[in-house]
Amino acid sequence: SDLGPSTAEKLRENLLLNNTNNVTVHQCAALESSGIVKIAKRGIGDVSGQNSLRFSGQDRDYWEVPGVRLDRLIKTKIHFIKMDIEGAEVMAIKGLTKLLAGDDAPPILCEVTDEFFKELGSSAEELDRKSVV
Repeated sequence: SDLGPSTAEKLRENLLLNNTNNVTVHQCAALESSGIVKIAKRGIGDVSGQNSLRFSGQDRDYWEVPGVRLDRLIKTKIHFIKMDIEGAEVMAIKGLTKLLAGDDAPPILCEVTDEFFKELGSSAEELDRKSVV
């Protein structure tokens, strides 16, 4: 299925419309380790901010993307991180250990939904930076 790439395409279109040339779009999942993962389509229409690694018995539409450690992908200094990735926040942070280990580690703003975390094998308690890094 080709559901998720439409969101990336919309982002690319908006970057062009706004003459933004300092953003690179990567179609991947931010994880602790590499591998192919399935993203379940959630929400209504082709473009949804609710797509997720969390699968239910009713999820039929999905697409696959590579999972990557953001430590390996990010090559510039980061000043702030904002995540809203439907329960996969702990998984993403575990892939940022090098970036978060220094004194100049960026602050992270993220949505905390313990129910979503638990579906992916973590918890809000684990999100505590000292527990994750």
